[in-house]
Amino acid sequence: MLDVVTAADFPPLTFADAMDRARATSVRQVGEWLADPANARRLLFDDARTDCPEVAILTPLPPPAPATEGAPPVEVPAVVPHPVPDPLWIVGDVHADVLSLATAIEYATRVSRHEGGEPSFVFLGDFIDRGPHDHETLLLLFSLVMRCPERVCVIPGNHDVDLRWGEKAQRFGVSIQPAEYCERLNELLDANPSPDQEQVRLARLAIEFWKGRPKAVFLPDGTALSHGGFPHTDLHESLRTRADLGAKRCLDDFLWARLSESVKKRPNRGNRGHEFGSRDFASFCQVAGREHLRVPVCRLIRGHDHVAERWQLPEEYREFPVVTINAMGWRMDGELAPADCPHPYPVVARHVPGDLPRIVRLRLDPAEVDRSRGREPEPREPRPPVRGPAPGA
Repeated sequence: MLDVVTAADFPPLTFADAMDRARATSVRQVGEWLADPANARRLLFDDARTDCPEVAILTPLPPPAPATEGAPPVEVPAVVPHPVPDPLWIVGDVHADVLSLATAIEYATRVSRHEGGEPSFVFLGDFIDRGPHDHETLLLLFSLVMRCPERVCVIPGNHDVDLRWGEKAQRFGVSIQPAEYCERLNELLDANPSPDQEQVRLARLAIEFWKGRPKAVFLPDGTALSHGGFPHTDLHESLRTRADLGAKRCLDDFLWARLSESVKKRPNRGNRGHEFGSRDFASFCQVAGREHLRVPVCRLIRGHDHVAERWQLPEEYREFPVVTINAMGWRMDGELAPADCPHPYPVVARHVPGDLPRIVRLRLDPAEVDRSRGREPEPREPRPPVRGPAPGA
C-alpha cells in the first residue's frame, strides 16, 4: 500500500524566495559549467550508463563464465550493484512552477540534514510549459546540478526534448501543444532577433543538456524511473541486449507513453503518446529480467500524466505497481479544488528500497501560489494547521 503523508512543521516558501534562489544563478555561469568537458558525465548514476548510454542500469551484468571443456568450474565474482544514495527524492512534472520546485528542494534538504545526511534527487522531467516561469525554473534546476552534480539525476520529459532550435530560421520549434515556452521565446526573438538574449541562450543550453541525459533509470531493487513509460509489447522481442533499450522506439516510450487503467492496450506507433495497460507493464517486467538483460523491474515511478491529487496508483497496477507523481502546486484548467486547500499540494516521493516510495504532500501558501501565477491573492477563510509526521518523516 502506498504511504502518503502531508509535510508538517515546514514553513512554506514565498514566491519571492523561490525567484531569488533561481536568479542567484546566471546564464553565463550555467554556460561555463556545461561547456567544461569534465562535467559531461558527473551527474548521479552517470557511471551506470556503460551498457546503454541512453539509460542508467545500476545492476551490472555478471562476467561470462569460462567455457573451457573439461576444465574445473571457476567461481564467478559476485555482481556488486551501483550504490543508491539514501535519502533519494523523486520529483515529477514541474511545468515551470518555480515555487513548487524550490519547495521540493528545500523540504528534501531540511529532512535529509535533520537525519544527518544530504539529499539526492531524481527529476522525472517536463520542466517547461504550462506555467509562467520556465526561465527561472531552469535556472533553479541548473543551480542545483552545478552545486552537487553527484547527487542529481535529471531525466528529461517529452516537453523538454521536443523543444528545438532552428539554426537557419533562428527560431524555436516544437511538435506538440501546449508550447508556451517556445511561443514566449519566439516573441522575444520577434522583438529582438539577437540569439544572445539570456532567455534564448538558456533555452539553447537546456536543449543540448537534455540530449546527454538518461531517459530511464533502473535501480537494483526493481524500481524503474522514467518520464512516461517503458518499451511497449511490440518491442519486447527486439530486446536482446541492454543496448537495445536505447533504440529510438524504446526511447519514445520512455518519454511519451501514457498510462491507461485498462488491463491491456495495443501499441499505436502512429501516436508517440500511445497508452499501456497493467498487463503490458507486467510483460515488460518479465522480459527485462531474462538472462540476456538481467534488469530487475517490478515497479515504475513516472510523471507525464497529470493527476488531480498529484499522485496516483491505480488498482489495476497493484501487482506490478505504477505510481504517477506531479510537482505542480496550482490548479490546471478544469481541475476542481482539493478538499483541504484551494490548490493541489505538489508531491515529492522518497525512495524506499525494495518497496513503493513514500509520497509527501508539500504545503504551499495559497496566496503565494496566486502570486506565482500573476494573480492577486484571493481572500480566504483561515484553515486549521495541518497535523502530520515530524520533518524527519
